[in-house]
Amino acid sequence: MMSRLTQNKDLQALSAYLFYGVPPKESSFLINALLLHHYKRGAYYPYGGASEIAFHIIPVIKQAGGEVLVRAPVQRILINSQGKTYGVTVLKGQQEIEVHAPVVISDAGIFNTFQKFLPQHIQENSEIKSLLGLLRHGMGSFLVFVGLDGTKEELNIVSKNFWMYKGNDLDLLYVYFHIFNSF
Repeated sequence: MMSRLTQNKDLQALSAYLFYGVPPKESSFLINALLLHHYKRGAYYPYGGASEIAFHIIPVIKQAGGEVLVRAPVQRILINSQGKTYGVTVLKGQQEIEVHAPVVISDAGIFNTFQKFLPQHIQENSEIKSLLGLLRHGMGSFLVFVGLDGTKEELNIVSKNFWMYKGNDLDLLYVYFHIFNSF
């Protein structure tokens, strides 16, 4: 959309992001516009850090009959003989334990979910392989949060987000980073 409005790469770069996992030319103009609108009003961070969100949602999960495990990496998604999920196995210390659940939601990404956590017979299913073959891995990214000893007034700093790129052609940067990170 931006290339239709202007050929100026600086202006195009101002409205583009790389953290979706796709180059800007393939990302949603609407999502970019909504994010720009959000940041125009300022960004927010929870008092006490992002872990406060999880800390305060745990009682809600438990009240609904759920459980919360930490430092218990999932090893497998459990599938019954009818092909339905019924839980996961997790590693708790050195012991692998089953956690049964009526619903399993994976946030490990489609490739990890289908190629690592599901049983071998599902991983080798030709239809699954074909569908996964249509997809590409997204670009990884990371965020850095810096904690400082003092308020912004005491330290004489302003609250800002900085997006730093080596150039203004974010589609080209995506290709460069994608190739570089594939080695």
